[in-house]
Amino acid sequence: MPEVRSGYYKVKVDTAGFTLQHPSRIFSQAEERDILLTEMSLAFDTHRPPIPVAAFDRMIIDWPTLNNADFIQVLRGSADHYLSVFREPALLPEDAYKTGFAFSRVEFQQVRAALMALADYCLGMASAAERQWQSASLTKRNHWERECKEWTAPLLSKNFILGTTQALAGIDAKVLDLVMDYFTMDAEQGDFQNAGDGYLPPFIALGSSFIFSPYALKTMLPERNLLYVINKRNRTRFDELISAHLEPALLEEAARLIAQIPGVEVAKNVKWTGGEIDILVFQSSSKVAMHVQAKAALPPQGARMTRRIEDQTLKAVDQLKRFDAKSAKFRNELCARTFGKEIVPLSWVSGILSRSSLGTAKAWSAVEGIAILNPLLLTGAVSRIMADSKLSLADLPNITQTLVREITNRAVKGWTNNRINIFGTEVEVPLLDLDYEQITKIRHQLFFQS
Repeated sequence: MPEVRSGYYKVKVDTAGFTLQHPSRIFSQAEERDILLTEMSLAFDTHRPPIPVAAFDRMIIDWPTLNNADFIQVLRGSADHYLSVFREPALLPEDAYKTGFAFSRVEFQQVRAALMALADYCLGMASAAERQWQSASLTKRNHWERECKEWTAPLLSKNFILGTTQALAGIDAKVLDLVMDYFTMDAEQGDFQNAGDGYLPPFIALGSSFIFSPYALKTMLPERNLLYVINKRNRTRFDELISAHLEPALLEEAARLIAQIPGVEVAKNVKWTGGEIDILVFQSSSKVAMHVQAKAALPPQGARMTRRIEDQTLKAVDQLKRFDAKSAKFRNELCARTFGKEIVPLSWVSGILSRSSLGTAKAWSAVEGIAILNPLLLTGAVSRIMADSKLSLADLPNITQTLVREITNRAVKGWTNNRINIFGTEVEVPLLDLDYEQITKIRHQLFFQS
């Protein structure tokens, strides 16, 4: 287990098997914050799609004959819903997206909406079968129970899935094949290379059919997973066409948010003798400047990526300290040259910018007193500064640290110990219990203020 090798768990051995525990409460608290920030950085839909119950009740009775009017109405309504309400920060600029993947972001979003509509269709059919079971005679209940189970984990022909998805998405079949490749494993070919490190492609190809979980399909379609697969399967293409664009896209988004603070000026990629400041900010009214180092432009998947993000966070802290160690005169003159104006003596604050999170306890202990910045936290922090004239750029570190505590207090229920049996060996692991209703509310309160 990568987590065990990395020291994330203490391992207790007994006659039944293994019990995994965090090494300390401080470590557990850091995990809570980091997992939550990663969760909140992922794609989400703002509200649930409509469920036309009567149409599903008609379709489940007609199946395998399709009632075209109901079928088209239900899937088109669901696909249109996801196109309008699905929210996801753009990880790449549009030109890099098209060059790297050979399809556009819009084409991907159209396919994703169609696939999520297909998942809703399957779940709606399962619920309709369950309703039929409830009112059926005892002799008919076996039939409806089987139908419910089959729609919960359907095995459907590729022609049905691809044809339906293409019609809903309104794209070329070749584009659909390119997108589907990122979300498919081939059981007959033994090709499971797309999977790993927290990502499981939702479709398994079995001959002329796909088997899938509608629930998994709805959770495994973030843009991040495209990047994960191409990095895993074609590292050269990832390095040459995609990687170089990730950090600039994050910097651009962060700079746009920071620029909303009244009276601030923002510069990116400011060079100095000891390196480069990713974002330099100056607020004349408060006489405050902030320097920001950006790391981890991609949300993590699994222990290996979390460890790399932690290493990058610690590197960013070191970069901030090296700049802070320079004289006030040196720093103020750099600020004056950057913004082309006479600068009065300044106070300085520091920030670390990530797409989502920072790493484990070692990283979190290192960022005390530093502004923790990701797009969501920046949105909330900027909103608070704009709403209170007493707040300024100098308050950003305290505001973001406070936001992290508030979000954690609202959305983290605690840890539960789950036991799994692996070929007769019991393994007990701590799992974080999150309040997803609160996460939805927090997203609406923070994300949609941008």
